[in-house]
Amino acid sequence: MSSDQATDAHPQGHRILDPVVFGTLCGLASSILYTAANGFLRALTDCDPVWVSAVKTVPTALLMIPWMLHMHYRGHRAIPPLAVLGVVAVGGFVGQVCGNIPFQWALGIIGVALTVPLNLGGMIVFGTILGRVFLHEPVTFRTFAAMAVLLVSVFVLFLGAENAHDAVRGAASSADAAQSSPHYWELALGVAAACLCGLA
Repeated sequence: MSSDQATDAHPQGHRILDPVVFGTLCGLASSILYTAANGFLRALTDCDPVWVSAVKTVPTALLMIPWMLHMHYRGHRAIPPLAVLGVVAVGGFVGQVCGNIPFQWALGIIGVALTVPLNLGGMIVFGTILGRVFLHEPVTFRTFAAMAVLLVSVFVLFLGAENAHDAVRGAASSADAAQSSPHYWELALGVAAACLCGLA
């Protein structure tokens, strides 16, 4: 069959099922939904970050429980062995305590515009380090240069943390601004919390 015949054999509507097209659409959708989710989380910075992070896991549980029951009724293993379940539980605990909660707290200190890039930058840097230590992946010069750029970016973002904090707090007057002026350590903790999310 020629290429023209192969093209004719697949209707125009089926091109969306092409892995490249479908993958691109999924990537775009995830970025839009991720941005919307962070916007909603930013609106909840007045709430307890532990409570917000706990409630945030409810939709995942509500979606997974029926799927696990479906797997069970089809004869598949729905719950992993106890040892694996223990590792998953520890990983989930670390992800929640060192990832989701600090992320939510950092949103109220330095805002979305700094928390998200610091989180993703930390993910890349720590992912490279952990990949080298545990998976023995090679660290090329390009990778090392990219990590250096990210570290410089973290420092540059930290320099703007005070302005971001003021924007988050939205001080109404100069007197209020003076009273709500952040301490250096609070800004440093906000940046560190955002980077910790990437590690977690």
